[in-house]
Amino acid sequence: MTLIELIVVILILGVALSGVLTAFMFAFRHSVDPLVRKQALAVAESLMEEVTSRAFTLEDLHDPNAHIANTLGPETATGETRVSATLAFDNVDDYHQYTQSGTLTDAAGQALGLQGAYATCVIVTPTTSVWAGVPAGQALLISVYVFGPGGSPMGATCTAAAMSNAQPLARLDAYRTQYDPTP
Repeated sequence: MTLIELIVVILILGVALSGVLTAFMFAFRHSVDPLVRKQALAVAESLMEEVTSRAFTLEDLHDPNAHIANTLGPETATGETRVSATLAFDNVDDYHQYTQSGTLTDAAGQALGLQGAYATCVIVTPTTSVWAGVPAGQALLISVYVFGPGGSPMGATCTAAAMSNAQPLARLDAYRTQYDPTP
């Protein structure tokens, strides 16, 4: 084997080895991605189930006799919060523009054991046209957005306009129809 042949073999092996190492580095760098996406989806599903388990009524359910009209967002006059033992969110629309970031918690206020920093945003929008035979205004579109490590960050505001351009790790949409137990 001549010196020129040896140099050509070393060059070929070097190019092949660099290609293999590049593939390994790409796989190693993205090997955590499935865990992050699974966690983001689990957070989105959990929050969506929490939101859709609430009622969708015309009045605040904490004191039906007070006739406090139910509006998008929590009824601040009654002091509703997500984790209150006595005045927790009672309607789907209380979650409108609800956000969490950093350490996420469940409905009881217990921290979720997530790897990395996540953020959530919930947008609740009344339907403006007939949806599946349900009259306009009697169904709500619920959108849950979850942002996390390796993805794009959540914007400064949790609004429908801001979320329309967002690129979350997970997004779930669901509809909730109106149920009003008051006669």
